[in-house]
Amino acid sequence: MAITDFLFNPTTIIELIALAAALLFLPRKQTLYPGVFVYYLLLVVIIEFLGFYFRTVLKTPNAYLYNGLNIVQATFFCYLLSMYQLGSKKGNLIKYIWYALLLVFVLESAFRISSLPVQEHYNRYFRILFGAAVVVLSLRFYMNLLKEDSLTNPLKEGRFWISTGLFFYYLCSTPMFSLDVQVAKIKLSGNISFYTLVMACINVILYGCWVIAFICLKKDQSSKQSSSYLPSLRW
Repeated sequence: MAITDFLFNPTTIIELIALAAALLFLPRKQTLYPGVFVYYLLLVVIIEFLGFYFRTVLKTPNAYLYNGLNIVQATFFCYLLSMYQLGSKKGNLIKYIWYALLLVFVLESAFRISSLPVQEHYNRYFRILFGAAVVVLSLRFYMNLLKEDSLTNPLKEGRFWISTGLFFYYLCSTPMFSLDVQVAKIKLSGNISFYTLVMACINVILYGCWVIAFICLKKDQSSKQSSSYLPSLRW
């Protein structure tokens, strides 16, 4: 029953669809970008399954799993958005933002582990700050995109859809994490909560945008377009 509950969860379904699309559409030879999406999505599905298993079967806290996923996401998304910036100075700014996020993650982890019960070990403040950073960096990406004279149709750009998915997901999910206690009390029907419904919807938006992005990248058979956005930064 637990496995079927996990597999038929809307979030799990859209994550598996995105993983299948990445395997189907992304160039296999480019493992750095965009092929790295395959490994990222596989990690997300594994963490989601382990988190579900710990919560429903083992009845133990799973905060450490999601803390680890959050720091991986912060690194991956800063890496992506650094590729999409024009000019090394703007890319370096993202690198400094990542350093700041890493510092916050370490400090909050140390505080929660040393001072709070295990039920409160999820790095909530890091997640809020990280989400806000992604929203701001995505807006910077749109501003830079408007300055590209050579760009004729952003809807055919994989990077546009990747950033759009990130923007809408974190724009909607960050307030949810900020008010998680209050939002969790809102029930719509039976066991369905407002929080669960909203998170499912924005996950569909995020991974739906990414599927479109993977299709756009697939259409560039020569991969010249995607390789032109490899980062000049040294992380």
